Amino acid sequence: MTIEAVELGRALFFEPSFSLNGQLACSSCHEPELAFSVNEAVHQGATGDRTSRNAPSLANLAWASFLNWGNLTTDDLEQQILNPLFGDTPVEMGAGFIQGSDNHYDTARLISVVNSSPELSQGFITAFPTDEPDERLSWDRFIDAVSSFQRSLVSLQSPWDRWLTGDSSALSLSQQRGLMLFESERLACSECHAGPFLSLAFSATGAELSVNEIFRNTGLYNIEGGPQSYWGGARSRYPAPNMGIGEFTQRVEDDGKHRIPSLRNVTMTAPYMHDGSAENLEEVLDHYQRGGRIIEQGPYAGDGSLNPYKDPLISGFELTTSERAELLDFLSALTDPSFLQGED
Repeated sequence: MTIEAVELGRALFFEPSFSLNGQLACSSCHEPELAFSVNEAVHQGATGDRTSRNAPSLANLAWASFLNWGNLTTDDLEQQILNPLFGDTPVEMGAGFIQGSDNHYDTARLISVVNSSPELSQGFITAFPTDEPDERLSWDRFIDAVSSFQRSLVSLQSPWDRWLTGDSSALSLSQQRGLMLFESERLACSECHAGPFLSLAFSATGAELSVNEIFRNTGLYNIEGGPQSYWGGARSRYPAPNMGIGEFTQRVEDDGKHRIPSLRNVTMTAPYMHDGSAENLEEVLDHYQRGGRIIEQGPYAGDGSLNPYKDPLISGFELTTSERAELLDFLSALTDPSFLQGED
């Protein structure tokens, strides 16, 4: 990973001409000023399709064990980039879409866009100067550049980080009390949102955790007669198409398990949960304080606290008004101002 490859990857990340409609770039769903997330529950793609999951922040992806909310097959950036560029259920960027054809994976179309841009073409020459010309302007190098840029997105300069390194003035007294609540046995937030990246789905040491530690059912839904039928005939308690890793394992005990998100810059990444169904952090706290979300009416009606596959850590807790304010105050201390910047 070189500086030149990162800068080329940055240019490709912000380039809308790769999309089918010429209006969507990677940055359309991952906005720098929102910690490379988006302030919509789901996003509309190049053909009008809407995604089914909320776009997560891209901070610190270099240390992520898995890269999607509920997909066990994607664990490296070079593989993950294929889905938003070429995926067709739903279409996001539609970058390889050939009109009138079933082929939605035309990498040659992207390289032709690069060839038509003197700036991008020069970027490949600068980033990969020792390559033969026919190797330099290639799909492999395109992937190398974009993944290099994504790996460069490091966020480790929040007030909490300064507190951890000995700056006693970095957190206010309210935030310090919020931190104590966050780490308390009563709330148990840090059981899942642990380590320097505040998520068991990220590892600073390379240690591998089990899938059941990284993906959890938090009792967000508990619908009757759900869409997925698992081995043995049990039905999913989560609405389609967001049944979590159970969709891949076909085990009912994995129903509704989604990846634990990092809480870095969390005040900037609303809405929350895998489907963006929690509008703000107050709603997130309501959910965990209750031990599962209750939906009174509609197609998703049900009491998530009674979901039979819910993680036992999601048991609910008491929280006073002042404690709630202190916890939210601590979460604001996880924002890294240096990371919230636009395109240079």
